[in-house]
Amino acid sequence: MDKINRLRLEMKKEDIDIYIVPTSDPHQSEYVSDHWKGREYLSGFTGSAGTLLVEADKAILWTDGRYFIQAENELKNSEIKLYRMGEKKYPSLKRYIRDALKNQKKIGIYGKLISISEFEDWIKDIDSSYYNIDLDLIDRIWVDRPKKPRTELFIHEEIYSGESTRDKLKRLREYMVEKEEHIHIVSSLDEIAYLFNLRANDIVNNPVFISYAVINKKEAILFTDAKYDENILKYSEEEGFIIRDISEFDKYLENIRLKNIGLDPNKTNMWIKEKLKFNKILYKPEILTEFESIRNKVQIENMKKTHIFDGVAVIKTLNYIYKNIENNITEMDVSEKLREFRSKIEGFIEPSFDTIAAYGPNGAMMHYCADADSNSVLKRENLLLIDSGGQYLSGTTDITRTISLGKTSDEQIRDYTLVLKGMINLSRAKFMEKTSGSTLDILARNYLWNEGIDYKSGTGHGVGYLLSVHLGNQRISPNARNSRFKPGMVVTNEPGVYKEGKYGIRIENMLLVRESSMKSDDEFLEFETLTLCPFDKTLIDFNLLNNDEIDFIEKYHMRIRELMKDYLTDEEMALIW
Repeated sequence: MDKINRLRLEMKKEDIDIYIVPTSDPHQSEYVSDHWKGREYLSGFTGSAGTLLVEADKAILWTDGRYFIQAENELKNSEIKLYRMGEKKYPSLKRYIRDALKNQKKIGIYGKLISISEFEDWIKDIDSSYYNIDLDLIDRIWVDRPKKPRTELFIHEEIYSGESTRDKLKRLREYMVEKEEHIHIVSSLDEIAYLFNLRANDIVNNPVFISYAVINKKEAILFTDAKYDENILKYSEEEGFIIRDISEFDKYLENIRLKNIGLDPNKTNMWIKEKLKFNKILYKPEILTEFESIRNKVQIENMKKTHIFDGVAVIKTLNYIYKNIENNITEMDVSEKLREFRSKIEGFIEPSFDTIAAYGPNGAMMHYCADADSNSVLKRENLLLIDSGGQYLSGTTDITRTISLGKTSDEQIRDYTLVLKGMINLSRAKFMEKTSGSTLDILARNYLWNEGIDYKSGTGHGVGYLLSVHLGNQRISPNARNSRFKPGMVVTNEPGVYKEGKYGIRIENMLLVRESSMKSDDEFLEFETLTLCPFDKTLIDFNLLNNDEIDFIEKYHMRIRELMKDYLTDEEMALIW
């Protein structure tokens, strides 16, 4: 019997009509450990975003535009139907659930895997007898389920973080006094790692550790199952926090009574809310996200140095590709070579995500990742899209370059140039501090829209600092109406073109938000480009560029040459045309 039918048997035992399996863990992480990949286990869909819904006679997967092509391929031989998020012909997950509840269908979900805000949005005004949030049915059917991760903690020293844990706790407590919070609860793994200046390796490519944190006026408690030694205990005493086993968190919550509890409903699960029912819960966006998003001076200097060496690694990889194209190198060879060059950089920990080395038609899948079955051999034709990044003690990187491997078409050159024009237009933007991410998004899409082309993803996301490659509220996308920018924030700039069955093009730089040097009576912001790697001039139609765009490219390439001349060979320097 297949997995979904085994799930249906468990649903029947619990008198459940619909069971929902999100892509999440108890901390609402974007990337999760293997233990929590229940949606992937059931569906076979390996993308990092999506929700599976199972009924007695149907199964549906919702995912976003980044994964439409991938999901179609991976669901091909299953009963699961793909519902494309954002397309009018498909009901949203929320609409589907609310219609089901109105029709008196009973819904089940494991409350640790759903945020308070999302679940309450689903079941607003619905009788609680129609849903059960205490059902981990996946655990009942998952044979040989991977164990929960448990890796070793290490200290992210102040020479890299730029601020002590003691000072961060002081800032947080000042906020708590202002907001009249007695207790502040943190579930987000990124925010906990940031707050305590600790890292580990519990999730691939994300140097975090499974944990919760509770802060009150007198103490800060870190609940974790991570391994640690006497040095970590000494460090915790010096920085003013206590470490307890994560198994004690449940009992701790149950003992809290009649307090004002501050938490982020977007990052806290329903299980925690149920434990805190005898308290007043204050729903507030997580202040630590803002702390974390704004880089201090130490972090900014570290990032700038890191991008020099990260760019060197990418350029060396490009040189390797051009030199070995006749030797039947593959997409996976490119990924391995990138890791090899990055591993030689001081402070390198791991990649910041699985490298996307996508040749030809594979590039049309935005989050394609080569495996033994799909691994394409590179040829002297078409395009190669390489999206990669590194986790370093001194920061996190995320860069995409698309290059020509030989014969290319006029259509590919036009599309590449339009993407580049949009990327430059956004890079050069000067904008008011209250400008939204949705307003800035138009700057990157405008030239593509004029040709009837769009890409089904956002243009930019915040980036962590030795943390998740996706961070915070500083997003650039059509839906980022509430996203605002402050000096010190970091965001990506990555427009693209994706033509199914043909090719994909993406160019991505990381940008630092800073105060504008422009003279004005108003407060303006601008971007400083952090990423350092040349564009492929063989793919640029200079007749489509204006003088300002040409000047941007030439100055950018001159800057790269100057910063990297001591780290590249003459052959590698020749790549910076």
